[in-house]
Amino acid sequence: MPLSGTASTPVATITLSPSALVFPSTPVGGTSAAQTITLTNSGAASLSLTALTTGGTHPGDFTRAGTCTAGGSVGPGTSCTLVYTFAPGATGSRSAQLSIASNNSGGNVTITLNGTGVNNTPAISLSATSLTFGAVQVGQTSAARSVRSPGGLSIRDSGGSAWSLSPVVPYVTFAPPAAGAASATMSIAHAAAGSPSAVALSGTGSAVAVPVVSLSRPNVTFAGVLALNQSSTNERVVFSNAGPGSVTIGALTLTGDFAVAGGAGTACSTGLSVPAGGSCSIDLRFTPTAAGVRNGTLTVASGGTPADAVSTLTGTGSAVAAPAISAPAQLDFGKLPVGAAPAAQPLTITNSGSTNLVVNALSLSGPFTVTGTGSCGATPFTLTPMQSCALQVTFNATSGGMQTGALTVQSNCPTATTVNLTGEVATSASSGAAGATNVGFGGGSLSTEVLALLALFLAVSTVVRGATLRAAPRGRTGLDQ
Repeated sequence: MPLSGTASTPVATITLSPSALVFPSTPVGGTSAAQTITLTNSGAASLSLTALTTGGTHPGDFTRAGTCTAGGSVGPGTSCTLVYTFAPGATGSRSAQLSIASNNSGGNVTITLNGTGVNNTPAISLSATSLTFGAVQVGQTSAARSVRSPGGLSIRDSGGSAWSLSPVVPYVTFAPPAAGAASATMSIAHAAAGSPSAVALSGTGSAVAVPVVSLSRPNVTFAGVLALNQSSTNERVVFSNAGPGSVTIGALTLTGDFAVAGGAGTACSTGLSVPAGGSCSIDLRFTPTAAGVRNGTLTVASGGTPADAVSTLTGTGSAVAAPAISAPAQLDFGKLPVGAAPAAQPLTITNSGSTNLVVNALSLSGPFTVTGTGSCGATPFTLTPMQSCALQVTFNATSGGMQTGALTVQSNCPTATTVNLTGEVATSASSGAAGATNVGFGGGSLSTEVLALLALFLAVSTVVRGATLRAAPRGRTGLDQ
């Protein structure tokens, strides 16, 4: 019998891993790390690579290497590699395609290449562009002043070698060799545009002693995270005059989302004279107007040295909703006997939100009080996100019966939080005893168990007496005896 059929012809098949490349953001002028594509011939015939062509929008940004080459071949079950690096020629999205011409059973293959170019130009900002040291006595050295910067520092002096620079951090001191005004320029070298940056320095040498002034906190950080337009608790900074002689405060200047708050006992104010050895206080409050880290400064000008005493201020704002407060809905003190000592229970307050909780006041009604401040401290107090504290609430009943009240927590939450308080006092000394009954014997009381025994005795007596009557002879009763 004749047989017929068609013989299959072996073919070459390209398999890629991965099938595309995406490069991370790379600075313009820089080169990314290499990425590799493995090309495998998964067919039964040899694969002939006719051409490897990089085209598309930005072909010059992508450089190819590897073992796959135009005119080369890849045997069945074997592989070669395509290795690319990315060097963006400009910022923004950059793309190209590699086209592979071959005898692949599926025709030509295209691989997409993508990356992003970013600006490689550094930026610089200085914490101050000028430093004023005020009057410093000849032969004395001022307190150090600083300018935060990323680069090297040098001083071009026009003040008679009055200036010195810390070699470790950018702190500058002023030591006038003679009376009179002195000035200089601090030059900050860096890799950013506009290098070097300049900071103007000025001061005055004094032939007489100049009061030395200072702020107790050169850096003030407001704890936690505050919702936008929510105010923090106060942070206090003390201005001190070490003498000799008094100084007069010229101005209090604040920048950023920071303000002077009331409450300081001896508050610093413009025109206030601070004697040698004296001080005044400044209470500060932070109210963020935008999300993220917020910076500012407090500057106190006076006739002392330094002329401007400065504290840097830092706080963090969040665009999320106001804080949330968690506390039990009720505290029940149970039933107390008459004359019992006041009963206390802990009350835990938790900030369950993601911004600072500021508790401004606690108000109570009914025969209840808060004993001490517990771990919360006196109001106003602040709880950072997920922080808790405990208060002691005391039941001080003065009369019998059920007593009720409430503890209201006033805070920066949209609404106040109320905890209901309940407790009971027995109306008499015996009313708290289980089953106690007054039967009127001279005002005494007998328990339920004693009354039950008396009832049983009377019942037994009645039964015995009835039996005796039935047993007596006819015509006679037990009473005839």
